[in-house]
Amino acid sequence: MTVPCDETILADGIGLELAVRLFDEERISLGRAASLVGVSVSEMIDILGARGVAVIRANRETLAQELADFG
Repeated sequence: MTVPCDETILADGIGLELAVRLFDEERISLGRAASLVGVSVSEMIDILGARGVAVIRANRETLAQELADFG
């Protein structure tokens, strides 16, 4: 994995950027990303949201099942 070096990475730290990227690529869980950064899950959700990374990702099957459950 390559991580471009920019001002955000330098200011926030490589560990944070790596955790965000790994979570965004669905290689680690939200809890693991938070643990790597040393923040709570709710703080990690805020960090991801500020960076435009979706925390909840529904696929067709999941969405279809949830709609059926409410149907």
